[in-house]
Amino acid sequence: FESWDKKELLEYIKKELNNNNNNNVHIKNNNYSNAQNNNNNNKGKVKRELDFTKCCYRYIALKISYFGWSYQGFAAQAEDRNVDTIEGRLFDALKTLKLIKDRKSCHYSLCGRTDKGVSAFSQIVGLYVHSINNNLNGKIENNEWNEPWNEEVIKATENEMNYVNMLNRILPRDIRVLAWSPINPSFNARYDCLYRKYHYFFSGQDLDIKLMQEAAKKLEGHHDFRNFCKIDPTKSNKFQRTIYSCSIFKSSDISELCMAFLWHQVRCCMAILFLIGKHKENPDIIDKLFDIDDKNDKGKPIYDLAPEIPLVLVDTGYPN
Repeated sequence: FESWDKKELLEYIKKELNNNNNNNVHIKNNNYSNAQNNNNNNKGKVKRELDFTKCCYRYIALKISYFGWSYQGFAAQAEDRNVDTIEGRLFDALKTLKLIKDRKSCHYSLCGRTDKGVSAFSQIVGLYVHSINNNLNGKIENNEWNEPWNEEVIKATENEMNYVNMLNRILPRDIRVLAWSPINPSFNARYDCLYRKYHYFFSGQDLDIKLMQEAAKKLEGHHDFRNFCKIDPTKSNKFQRTIYSCSIFKSSDISELCMAFLWHQVRCCMAILFLIGKHKENPDIIDKLFDIDDKNDKGKPIYDLAPEIPLVLVDTGYPN
């Protein structure tokens, strides 16, 4: 091409472009013809649906870990399927794998909801799933479960589906199923939970950690936490909770252990502790917020919630 002038080079390029366009059209036509042939071959073939009433089932618990930063909380929003949640992704995977028919029929229970942006290392759910173990006789008849209780059979995991690997192939990478376990049919992931443990990770820079530790100890025990939560008017007005332990570690994170938490309780507690750590409040403010019978009480004080990203559900406890 070195001896060609500009006009000759342009003519050559135009010719090559025309040849390429013709080849692409030919390829597209061939692909379209192949697709049409495949569609014609598939005509008349009826996709076989799984008859869930003839399947065997077993009741299992799933242990799930997830980064909640990109999701609108754990719980699925029934009124809006466009809201992306961890629970929504989980049920999509379960239904794709034909492990359940739908949420209503699988007797689903959940340890606890986590809010938007909150993560978990040990979220627990319980549900009935499709099993290939012929020793299990669980059936669905008129939406009622018929499963004879036999402890040795229920404990058996041999010759069973690999639920963990199956679900992790479908779920996004920031949601992982860590383990599964056979469980008693009376198990309820929420009401059988003995404790829930949260860690809140933060930088200790410019904070009086010793003063925060003193204040954190005041949160332990049985108290009325109405001034340490976001009140939901649609739910019960029971604000008494017992925090078994509340500690701040050198790694600059706080650990709170409790049977059940109120809405935004940990983030509210952290907001108050940060004010104490910055010397904007004294540790005695904890006692004043617990004293709901104080004559000078003018209602819940106004303060900003601590950010949700550093909050992690790190552990959940169950009997046996």
